Amino acid sequence: MAKATRAKTTRAKATRAKAGTKTKGKAAKARPSPRNKKLYDEGMKVRKAVLGAGYVDNSMAGADDFMMSFQDVTTEYCWGYVWTRPGLPKKTRSMLNLAMLAALNRGPEAPPSGSASFALAPEDDGIAAAEYLLSRNVRRVLVLVGGDDGLRRSVAAFREQWNRRGGTIVETLTIADKPVDGTAALQAAAQKDGGVDAVFLALKGAQARAVAPQLTLAGLGDKPRVATAQLLSGTGKPDQDRALDGIVFPGETWTVQGLPGLPPADSTGAALISARGPAAKLFAFGHDAWLLTGYLDAIAHQADRAVPGATGQLRLDGFGNVVRVPAWSNFSSGEIVALGKRGD
Repeated sequence: MAKATRAKTTRAKATRAKAGTKTKGKAAKARPSPRNKKLYDEGMKVRKAVLGAGYVDNSMAGADDFMMSFQDVTTEYCWGYVWTRPGLPKKTRSMLNLAMLAALNRGPEAPPSGSASFALAPEDDGIAAAEYLLSRNVRRVLVLVGGDDGLRRSVAAFREQWNRRGGTIVETLTIADKPVDGTAALQAAAQKDGGVDAVFLALKGAQARAVAPQLTLAGLGDKPRVATAQLLSGTGKPDQDRALDGIVFPGETWTVQGLPGLPPADSTGAALISARGPAAKLFAFGHDAWLLTGYLDAIAHQADRAVPGATGQLRLDGFGNVVRVPAWSNFSSGEIVALGKRGD
């Protein structure tokens, strides 16, 4: 009888322990904890209207304590602050998001047979800069790069193209968002055996303005200087932008030189908010995506065939990627000046 009682007690303890383990192992449902409840509620309303309540509810239900903080930020700031601002209808905001995702991303693999890849990727600027310098018999380059992901991608593409074509990168120097005096490092690079023929600047406007006088002090002020299109980020004040005089950078043909068949970029931007300011780049990209549907077969079967597009001369490489030859500009007296078709 005593043995039976002890066995029953042991089984009861085991059952309670097992139940306790299940309860302990089951995480409590994460709860939102936004900083601004009003913005959060407004953001949630917009988020569900755009993405669908079912999708959002599933996303929220699947978030643990760690991921719920991301849900808070996404709902409160992205949806509650950005998407509720006046000026653009939701349909236009959605289209701009799709356009940016399509334009700024490029996969590492070639597109499937019978199709083509077209993007306004940072890699395009790096390849264009390499070709620009190579066409001017430059062989030894100093590279200056900021910490932004897009800038690093431009430099990676530049390096690949440059090395493949037999060029030499003397050195790559990283420039902080708030640059310090790097004159000594620039001088050291300039004095290396073989010297420096040109400078590639994968920098934003403020970084480039700070570095430009340092290049002069290092004896590199008279060397060709080519930048990515991100040079324009943080520019627009001629008295400050005089520091950028002489720096060449790529842009869209439509915004720089105009394009037959399209109204001027200025008047288009005045009439359409989706073609105004930085959005003009995406407007030009959308035009060329539509244009390519009629010319893709022709440029695929004629190696020397190119189509004049809003973003540049468009042709197809051997891997199914649409390659752009951009329009070139530089700064002169702090103002942007369009260069000739070859960038001269």
